[in-house]
Parts: sequence; C-alpha cells; structure tokens
Amino acid sequence: MLGLLGRDGTVRLFASGLPVWVGCVGNSKTTVEQPNSASVSLDLETVVRQLHHSRLRVGIQTSDAGIQVWISDRLHRIREERLFKRASAESWQEDSAALWLHEAALRLFPGNAYARRFGPA
Repeated sequence: MLGLLGRDGTVRLFASGLPVWVGCVGNSKTTVEQPNSASVSLDLETVVRQLHHSRLRVGIQTSDAGIQVWISDRLHRIREERLFKRASAESWQEDSAALWLHEAALRLFPGNAYARRFGPA
C-alpha cells in the first residue's frame, strides 16, 4: 500500500484508496502508521505523477556521486535541487527523494494544486 498525506490528516492510499491514521510525517520521517502498525512509505513514482499532474516539473539523474533530484515550475523560474549522496543501503532508506520532493513542492509552490491537495490545512 502506498500513499500521500492529505490536508485532512489522512494518508491517501493509492493501492486501496482507504485512509489511515497518521502517526508521524515530516522532519525527515518517511512513514506513517496504520492502526495495525504496518508502515506506508511515500512512493517516488506516485509523488512524481502527482507533481506532474499538478503541472510541476521534476527530474532524477543518477551518477557515481549519488542521485540528483530537482523540482521546478513549468518555466523553470523557481527551481531547487538536491544531491542524495551515495552511501550504505541503510542510509538510502532513511533519506527519501520522494519525501524531499513532497516537502519542496509544499514549500516552494504553496498555491499549486499539489500543495492545496496534500499540504497543511
């Protein structure tokens, strides 16, 4: 099951469409807790598709240094990027490109449809 945090404090699950109770999201946390203690991570493909649907641009490129991720408006007037440096497998799991894109979209584009749908109320 995969999902995004909605304005109403629930996670929209794209596999089942069922909302769940929100445990912790933000401050570098990438999971939320369901009542049965299962975890749901922000799925990179889902976040990218939602951002694209909201007319925001994103890009991802890999290199020996790590994974370069960027987000911008359609005209590239506002753009931010981040390099997720190559590290051990455990570090990759703790540092989420999907979460970074999600939080950057909310911060950089508060008036965008994505922020209206998934941002704080």
